[in-house]
Amino acid sequence: MSENNKSFFAKIKVQSWFLPLLLIVVGIFFVFVPETSISLICKAIAVGLIALGALLILYYFITKMKFNSKTLIAGAIALGLGIFFFKNYKSFTGIIITVLGILLIADGVTKLQSAYDSYRLRIKGWGLLLTFAIITIAGGIVMIIKPFDSTKVFFIFIGVILIYQGLIDFLNNNIYVKEIKKKASDYKEIQKERREEKRVRKENEEKRKQEAAQREEEKAAQKEQEEKEKKAAEQKEKDK
Repeated sequence: MSENNKSFFAKIKVQSWFLPLLLIVVGIFFVFVPETSISLICKAIAVGLIALGALLILYYFITKMKFNSKTLIAGAIALGLGIFFFKNYKSFTGIIITVLGILLIADGVTKLQSAYDSYRLRIKGWGLLLTFAIITIAGGIVMIIKPFDSTKVFFIFIGVILIYQGLIDFLNNNIYVKEIKKKASDYKEIQKERREEKRVRKENEEKRKQEAAQREEEKAAQKEQEEKEKKAAEQKEKDK
């Protein structure tokens, strides 16, 4: 396997446990402390933006190359948004939940594509992957329309969905990566066989061309010999 392929699969391997683990941790947090979880998440996002803005501004002043640099502007925007978000986080809780719902739907659509690809490549378990995709999309829709009267129940539901999503992603990613490796290995062998068949066909074609050229030369030599014999016979007749 090439270095690029190894790097690709290594990235997938990291993503296959890190992101699902993050979803499970956030989901558990939603389940056990539903009243404060979304507020803390909003504050964490705000703190992240503030830290990003501060780092970008600091980076602008410590680097020598500043011509046409947008680092200072980007840092100021991130810092301002972070401060504003931190002070007004309660106004953004609904938006955060809606964004989470949209991300879940997008992930469900991605799983639908993975299920179809698995079906097309004859990978086992595509039906289970399709079921996971449908459940994920349904969970995302529920998070967007917010059908629950109780905010606490709704946040617990979000936590359960996130835990489910993390577990399913963990299982799915690990199984899928193994299948991808297997299919990649099979594909490599198939390509090798096809190249060998192509080489053999090319050699056979060259051989047939050489044999045809040799036959043509033999025919030409035979024709030339017949012409010589014919002329010799004619000359013999004249001499008589």
